[in-house]
Order: sequence, then C-alpha cells, then structure tokens
Amino acid sequence: MIAESDEKLMEKYLEKGELEPGEVREGLRKAILGRQLYPVFAASGLLNVGAQTLLDGVAALLPSPLERGDVAATVNGAEGKIKPSPDAPFAALVFKTISDPYTGRISLMRIFSGTVNPDATVANPNRDADEKLGGLFFPRARNRSRPARARPGTSSPRPS
Repeated sequence: MIAESDEKLMEKYLEKGELEPGEVREGLRKAILGRQLYPVFAASGLLNVGAQTLLDGVAALLPSPLERGDVAATVNGAEGKIKPSPDAPFAALVFKTISDPYTGRISLMRIFSGTVNPDATVANPNRDADEKLGGLFFPRARNRSRPARARPGTSSPRPS
C-alpha cells in the first residue's frame, strides 16, 4: 500500500522486492497526506501504554496546518476559508480549557492562521468581545516553555 502511493517507490519495490526504512516512512507520510491510508494507533491512557508512540506518530506522519491547506470556517458571520499562513489575520480555535491549581484557567488552542504574541488582545466571537491573553506557553509534560510568538504549524518554540 505504501509503495502504491508513489511511482518511484512502486518501481523500486517491484525491482528489488523491498524498500529502505526511510523510504517506507516517506511513502507512508505521503499516503497519509494524500488520504490513501489512515494511521491507527493502539494506546491506553489508563495504563499509560502507547502514548509516546502515538505522539511520535502524530509528529512524524500527520500534516501540519501549513501542509493541510485552507480550512473552512465561519468568518465574520459568513462561510469562508482561512489560509494557514503566519501573515494572514489571526484565527484560532480554543479546543479545551483546564483548571490548574497554580495558574488558574489554561486554554489550549490550535492556531489556523496569523501570528500571536503573549501579550496580544484577540477577538472572541462567542462572547462578541476582545480578550487579552494572559501569557503564551507550549506544554511539555509537567513543564511549560514560553515562546516569543506562536503561528500555524508551531508545536515548539522557534527563535524570534
């Protein structure tokens, strides 16, 4: 199935009967990006089994927002598309809010476009109001790192 996603891989597989591990990874990633294959990971949060493999697979195989292309969204009350670019207007989705006993409420968000700084004021369309961010962090297990800014496709701090 992986060799079928790329003509060159298919030729090599038919000629030699096997592929190098790097070629298998690239072919698998290409097939997933082309929606020809869908990865399935077995994991258990209760037993703490497979979490690292799942996260490694997500990082290595799944597309970043920049690779996915435009995202369908409601923009200013009308159906539209958001271009995943750091230069576009800021658009993000808060997908989870948790309560931390030391810092209070922490909202996790996925950035679809634009760039945000830790002290930014952003529009919240659900409340029809502007909100000031209280800080910007990348969670790393029990630790957090403070980036200078965040943008689409960012999963770790990048130099300013």
